[in-house]
Amino acid sequence: MGLRTASAAGRPSGVGRVEVVVVAGASVLVGVGALAAVLGAFGWWRPQVVWPLVALIVGLSIVIGRRVLSGDPPERMPRGLLVVVLLLTTWYGVTHAEQVLPRRDAGSNLQAAIALATQGSRRVPVDPAEMGGAPVLAVPGVTLESPGFYAVGVADDPAIEPQFVIGVAGILSLGWWAAGATGAQLLPALAMGLALLGVGALVGRLRGPPWGALAAGVLGAAYPMAYVARSTFSEPFALLLLVAGAISLVRALERRQSGSALLAGVLVAGSLLLRIDTLREIALLTFVLGIGLVLDPGRRRVIALALASLAGTGLLALGANQWHSPRYLDLITSSLTPALWLWFAGLLGGPLVGVVLRAVLRLGDRVRAVLPAGVAWLTIAVALVLASRPLWLVERQGPEAFGVDYVASTQAAQGLAVDGTRTYAEDTVGWLAWYVGWPTVVAAAVVAAVALRRLVREWVDADGELSPWCAVLVVAYGSTVLSLWRPGITPDHPWADRRLVIPLLLVVVLTVAGVSGGYRSRSGRVVARVVAAAMVLLTGWGVVSMVPGRVEWGSGRAVEQVCARLVPGDVVVAADDRAANEWPQVIRGMCGFPALALTPTTRADPTARAQALEALRERTAAGGRRLVVLTTAGQGEPVARVVTRQDPSVLTRAPRGTVRLAFEVWLSP
Repeated sequence: MGLRTASAAGRPSGVGRVEVVVVAGASVLVGVGALAAVLGAFGWWRPQVVWPLVALIVGLSIVIGRRVLSGDPPERMPRGLLVVVLLLTTWYGVTHAEQVLPRRDAGSNLQAAIALATQGSRRVPVDPAEMGGAPVLAVPGVTLESPGFYAVGVADDPAIEPQFVIGVAGILSLGWWAAGATGAQLLPALAMGLALLGVGALVGRLRGPPWGALAAGVLGAAYPMAYVARSTFSEPFALLLLVAGAISLVRALERRQSGSALLAGVLVAGSLLLRIDTLREIALLTFVLGIGLVLDPGRRRVIALALASLAGTGLLALGANQWHSPRYLDLITSSLTPALWLWFAGLLGGPLVGVVLRAVLRLGDRVRAVLPAGVAWLTIAVALVLASRPLWLVERQGPEAFGVDYVASTQAAQGLAVDGTRTYAEDTVGWLAWYVGWPTVVAAAVVAAVALRRLVREWVDADGELSPWCAVLVVAYGSTVLSLWRPGITPDHPWADRRLVIPLLLVVVLTVAGVSGGYRSRSGRVVARVVAAAMVLLTGWGVVSMVPGRVEWGSGRAVEQVCARLVPGDVVVAADDRAANEWPQVIRGMCGFPALALTPTTRADPTARAQALEALRERTAAGGRRLVVLTTAGQGEPVARVVTRQDPSVLTRAPRGTVRLAFEVWLSP
């Protein structure tokens, strides 16, 4: 795999204008996320305030993108890449999910966006007077809280705090203002389309525009990528920022451009406003840049600027997240703290490793000759360890961990041995192979070893000067290894496949880079064509299997039916498990009525449940309100029934097709 760019080889890459579009789009996301963090803190997230500022952000982003990425001669747009991405983005949009209820993260993100758009602030205020006064909230076994929405504040001034960081809610709220739920649900498809454009542009720089189009097409058609692009998940937005950051960073290192370096740090670290998990990529990038700060004196100024903007933007984003989502960050302390330590270690350890490596270069020609091959064999060894884990390891978590009961129930339903502590993390490489095939996974591992060997060889021959592509490859490789080693997610698919976004990107790009090489031997050409065909056929089969997969379509209609049956003065209480999980925030945000829920302990005890409901009726009536009990279990008057489809939940095989899902709601005064 050669790392020389197509342009450098004398062929026009045709991707310069695409890069400007991608970087400008990513800059808009960072700007909107930062704007939401500021205005959402003061209750000023209102259309009349936000839209003019967003228009200004868009204009500035276009100017910044054109100036920072200036210097290329005029080029034709890569039509093949544009057609591929346009088709994929259209497919995502036409088949987008309608996950309105906060059954999982997609619905929670949408409801958080609706709350921000309608209330103007991140913190959702709750007026006790609207539900009959503070005594209503004091009833034992009653809560404002529901999954994804925490009850905060004091008894006289209660409020709701949405779970995740604020950036995605800010972005989706623009879609809500523009075209309701549909407008919000189309934005992930657009973000994924821009991210695929960026991936195609990067591969086009390396291997030429046709190969960029192939990489974007194969990656975009892979099931996990389509899964996140068709729902209101945070992954498409975060991926766009990381890809745009990679484009800016490569430009900065290639041409020693200060503006590109500053922008790269802002884009990569700004992703923290949208997805806290990108702290891993930030830590890895900090580590690599720290090494470069010592080893590459010719680019020291550019690297220092990238590090400064990365650290500064990251700290500001973390501060905003702590301000807006303290409960969420507190709940993920077990995973957030190691990531913060990793970032800190990268900040200090990068320069230290750089000093060590510089000393290694002085040990003589023998060490310099062995080092590239050693890195290549280490890469192969890591791949073998990850792939072989099912043969010698069973990954488990503690019995108190989140999701244990759900995993156990899913295992029982699928006829598997019941062990809720299983995470199935030992088979993550197998997860990758489901979607792109084992030939692609093996080819990617080999190309990774060859690419890293060549990068190290170039580094040795240049007496320490790093390749502009080194940081991007090492960060993507490190993130892939960490994701595959510990995905840290409930292991039902396609839900768990969200952790494959970066690994899939790396595997597809490496494989395309490998099969696009000029092979002199006939056997080399045959192997490359077989791998390419396997990759295209397997991802194509994934597309075919997902064509009818529009999920939860009609859930919005169920919400409309419930809202239509409520009248002014109603106070809704969700009284069974599914009702309490799905409906409280929907009633508040989309219906505009106060909502409560019975706690899990109260719902499980028929006597406590009856006592809580009776006390609620008395206290809401005393406050001039009417209590309405919402259930999904056939109690009261049926007001909504929608039968639709949802993604399957499977543990040990690739998900295919959809399964039945019914939304049924009963109300009783």
